Amino acid sequence: MLGAALATPLVTRIGSARTVLLTMVTAPLSALLLPLTFRGPALALWLLGIAGLAGSTVIFSIVARTHRQVSVPPVLLPRVGPVGLGHGAASSVSGMPAQ
Repeated sequence: MLGAALATPLVTRIGSARTVLLTMVTAPLSALLLPLTFRGPALALWLLGIAGLAGSTVIFSIVARTHRQVSVPPVLLPRVGPVGLGHGAASSVSGMPAQ
């Protein structure tokens, strides 16, 4: 929820391209906090790592999908939408073998 709430203000402040770059940096950096977790107060590292990773992923997803919907003509949107499903799902729909 926090990532969704931060997406619009972040894009308004720094732009969509910089937001994507920021999320692509913060997601793996947040994930690096996860192995540092152990008992006691350091358990907060897990919370920060998960929140940063999830928030970055949500913000990236919102910005990428919004860009796709704005830049692709409406008549082509049904063909562009399934691109994010991966090779296996897309190939099963199209009938083409996965590579």
